[in-house]
Amino acid sequence: MKIRNISLFIIIISSSIAFAQTIGKIYTKDEADKLYGNVIESVQISVSEVNSLLNQTQDKIMFSILNNQLVLLGDNRKVLSATTQNISPSDVFAVYSKSKLLELLNYGNGINVYFEKRASRPTITFGLHTLEFATICPPICQ
Repeated sequence: MKIRNISLFIIIISSSIAFAQTIGKIYTKDEADKLYGNVIESVQISVSEVNSLLNQTQDKIMFSILNNQLVLLGDNRKVLSATTQNISPSDVFAVYSKSKLLELLNYGNGINVYFEKRASRPTITFGLHTLEFATICPPICQ
């Protein structure tokens, strides 16, 4: 019984640490193209709109392109962007830390942010830099 309680405690602590980590890694756009391939589909929104949406979430930003429409979610899968899509709990979203997207926005200048689908991964590009290394929700949605 004691070992089971210790194991459960370790799992809980490990999960808490995993969810507290910063999610995302910034590459140059050229590096991202080499590592993850060409962009297959892209939706752009203005930097000012991205900043406005980021003000509505504390820790995470999630995105998916569903039926050619960008859908952005915040913490706990709260819908941030106006959408006509019905969001199902089984819909898959790329999850990034809000802080990493803000860091990406500080790397350059421009007027649009591009939310992208690539052959193997979703990415976010602003100027000459690309954010990747997302977790996928589900299963990791915290």
